Amino acid sequence: MFNKSLRELIYATPQMYVNTSSSKWNNEALQVLVMTVMRQAVDPAALNECSLLKVSLESEDEIVIEDNGVGLPVAPPWYWSPDTPALTHLLEWFMKTGGRTKAYYEEFGFIDYFATLLNFLSELLRIDTVRQGQAYTVSCSNGDIITPLHKVDDCALKQGTRIYFKPDPAIFPSPAFSEELLEMKMNTLASEFPQVKFEFYYCPK
Repeated sequence: MFNKSLRELIYATPQMYVNTSSSKWNNEALQVLVMTVMRQAVDPAALNECSLLKVSLESEDEIVIEDNGVGLPVAPPWYWSPDTPALTHLLEWFMKTGGRTKAYYEEFGFIDYFATLLNFLSELLRIDTVRQGQAYTVSCSNGDIITPLHKVDDCALKQGTRIYFKPDPAIFPSPAFSEELLEMKMNTLASEFPQVKFEFYYCPK
């Protein structure tokens, strides 16, 4: 069950969570959100060990971000319930303040609190991840987990993490990702992280 007060806080204050001057979730804030997730995936400080990042626009309001990193942690941190995976905590309500450390990224992975944002702002969010050779998947919508995190044996993803995100049109009046801005961001990231290969696809259905 979602934390209603957290949902209200996220909806009301986008500038608290992404680098935007907007007081509402609009397409500018939407672009910043997904571009921040892209950066997190390739930043060595986040310990994802990624050498390939693929971004695909499946339509103007559907995006897929896929990497070949180490995958997202699923084991619960020792100080939390042993029945709730780390990724589930991040999706449902997790917001950490303060700086990020190596130990933090080892416990929660590169996706950080952006998992919470993507979930609460989504019409549909699906995350596939491969951790230590085992594939997992989870699906969410509007702040709720609709298909709990579970193991899968027939996942097309063989390494890393794949994030499918479709923003909620009730929050974003006319959600649309900018092909031009995404390509520009990938070019910037390619200059900053030359060890990573970047691929961009526009493949409307």
